[in-house]
Amino acid sequence: MRILINSDSSIAMDAKLVKLIMREATELLDRFSDRLTRVEIHLTDIDRGKTGRVDKRCLVEVRVAGLKPIVASAQTRELETAVNQALRKMVRALDTSLGKQGLLRTVRKPAPVVAPAAVTRGKKSLPGAKRRTPMKAPGSVRSPQKHRLSA
Repeated sequence: MRILINSDSSIAMDAKLVKLIMREATELLDRFSDRLTRVEIHLTDIDRGKTGRVDKRCLVEVRVAGLKPIVASAQTRELETAVNQALRKMVRALDTSLGKQGLLRTVRKPAPVVAPAAVTRGKKSLPGAKRRTPMKAPGSVRSPQKHRLSA
């Protein structure tokens, strides 16, 4: 997975900002890294330096192997917040897109072990397991009778 960061001329890119964006992108998109070929992050200042409004935009474009590109964007006052929001939107979009395609690997929990009441007659049941009693037919009032064999 390659991560490319593009910005317009009004955003001052420094090493600290690049490191923050790279760390956040790899942290959030790491579980999809085997499916992604390229991640492009586009940073823009909508009103070119004026302050006071929601004017920073981050657009994240992800290229998934064998699928069309997926895009997510966010606009806020601060650039770091816009990057975080856009990457979180991208994670949700990838979950949805790859899940619909059946390409999403999910971590499955092991199936619970069901202990039978008694494996066979004469053996002790497992600790904590209840014994099953035979059910009566609905509406019957008679209980099962024991028959003695005479010798």
